[in-house]
Amino acid sequence: AACTLLRYRHAMGKNKENPVKEVLYTEEKYVGFLETYLEAYYKPLSELRGMVSKEHLQAIFLNTHELLGLNQDLLSKFRQRIKEEESLTVGDIFANYAPYFKIYKDYVSNYDRALEKLGQCERKKGF
Repeated sequence: AACTLLRYRHAMGKNKENPVKEVLYTEEKYVGFLETYLEAYYKPLSELRGMVSKEHLQAIFLNTHELLGLNQDLLSKFRQRIKEEESLTVGDIFANYAPYFKIYKDYVSNYDRALEKLGQCERKKGF
């Protein structure tokens, strides 16, 4: 974890001259995190029959697949902009996506419920 933090700080230091590249780097890392989260946790738990109920999976992971799709699309727009434009601005991209960021409201407001359901799963024998 410490090495990852140092690499991140080093990369951020390089990108201070270009905030758009910093946004791109951060979005790439976030999308990678969501992909890993779903692949390493959601997929195995959803394949274990009887270990975690659909209700618990829904509560714990809520709309993470939607978040991933939104951020993959956003990342694609950032990459496209960097390839096509001389003046690197992304404010308009954020403005176009602003209505879609409302899905984070559901994710955040579900946090306590997700922790509760995760705690219930952890208390199960064999989890």
